Amino acid sequence: MAFSLLSAQMNAQVACKAKKVIPVYSFNQCNNAPWVLYFEDNFNGNALDTSKWDIVSGVPRDPYFNVQKSWCLYENV
Repeated sequence: MAFSLLSAQMNAQVACKAKKVIPVYSFNQCNNAPWVLYFEDNFNGNALDTSKWDIVSGVPRDPYFNVQKSWCLYENV
């Protein structure tokens, strides 16, 4: 079921020429409304803008190895 749903969404992206797709149960519809920008960071300057980004540090506790293991330290950013 998930594979067929994913395939339908990918086909809709191609049919809609990479525009937004509104998934519905019967078929996908193209949304021709313009995109709305909610977040932007052009990485201007020599340092990370900490008002936009949080630096996560520590050791992940994941016995099943489901999360990424390389976490950044503040000193490395």
